[in-house]
Amino acid sequence: MYSFVLNKWFSDIKVLPVSEQILRSDYMTWYWHKSYKPNMNVFYDINKPDMKYMFNKEVECLYLKD
Repeated sequence: MYSFVLNKWFSDIKVLPVSEQILRSDYMTWYWHKSYKPNMNVFYDINKPDMKYMFNKEVECLYLKD
């Protein structure tokens, strides 16, 4: 339902596609729901492009560069 609403009425907004790597960096932290415990499950590989779908198009998410 959420993606339908975005695609139907908000397809003109600008969204910055970021990789999960950024959510687990020193800049941001991903926590378990209703807790202060960081979620350390990692599902990314910085050696491969992180491709996701946004607004019915496949886009490459950004990584932090070392």
